[in-house]
Amino acid sequence: MVAYNGSLYYNVRSSRDIARYDIAEQRSKKSPLPPTTIVENRGAYLSGAYSDIDFAVDESGLWVIFTTSSTDGVISISKLDPDTLLPSDTWVTSVAKSRQGNCFVICQVLHCTNGFRTHTDLINYYFDTKTSIESFTYVPIDSKYWATFALSYNPYDQKLYGWDNGHLVVYQILFKG
Repeated sequence: MVAYNGSLYYNVRSSRDIARYDIAEQRSKKSPLPPTTIVENRGAYLSGAYSDIDFAVDESGLWVIFTTSSTDGVISISKLDPDTLLPSDTWVTSVAKSRQGNCFVICQVLHCTNGFRTHTDLINYYFDTKTSIESFTYVPIDSKYWATFALSYNPYDQKLYGWDNGHLVVYQILFKG
C-alpha cells in the first residue's frame, strides 16, 4: 500500500485487482491487472507476506510491481495513471520476483534487494525504465535487526523507508548530479 496525492493505493487481497481509495471523497475505485498476474502469495518476494502486488512512488509518479505466469514469474513493472489505475507503460525484467527480498523505484529505476533476513542486505539489481537497461549491482544496506522488508522510497524527502524486524528504518539516499 502507498499513499499518493491524497489517495491510498493497494491490492485487493487474493485478487489481481488494484484499488484506489480517495481519502477526501471516501470513495474506492478498482481495476484489474492482466489475467495472468500471479496472486495468493505465489508471486511474492522471498519473505512471502502476501507481497504478490507491490506499489511504489517516485518523482515521476505511481508504479506497480508484479509478476505473471506468462513471463514465468519474472518481475513486471507498470507505470500507472493514478486516477484510472490503467498502465501507461509496462516493462518485463529478467529476474524472478521470488528470489528478491524487496523492490522499490527511484527516478524511474527499479531497484531490488537480495534478501530480507541478513545483517547486510544488498541492492543487487536495477532496471532503468527510461532505457530498458538492466544490470546486477552491489550496494550494501545495513540491517541492524536482521529482517529488513517493506522498503519504500519517499520522493518528497528523498529517503528510503522500511521495516527491520519491527523497527522503522530510514536510509539517506545520495544522488550524483
